[in-house]
Amino acid sequence: MSQSLKERRTAKGLTQSDIAKLIGCSEQYYNMIENEKRIPSVKTAKEIGRVLNVEWVNFFKDKIN
Repeated sequence: MSQSLKERRTAKGLTQSDIAKLIGCSEQYYNMIENEKRIPSVKTAKEIGRVLNVEWVNFFKDKIN
């Protein structure tokens, strides 16, 4: 998922700081999500999904079971 987030973000010409502002979190937190060091909350996953046009449930697919 991390590569997909970075690719989508850069394709839109956005920085990590831009995304963080758009979804209402710190740049550091978004960086950890993009680098798969943190799993976002459902609310944050939905916001990232909205901004980057990704399915928010993809953040949790590998985490179930």
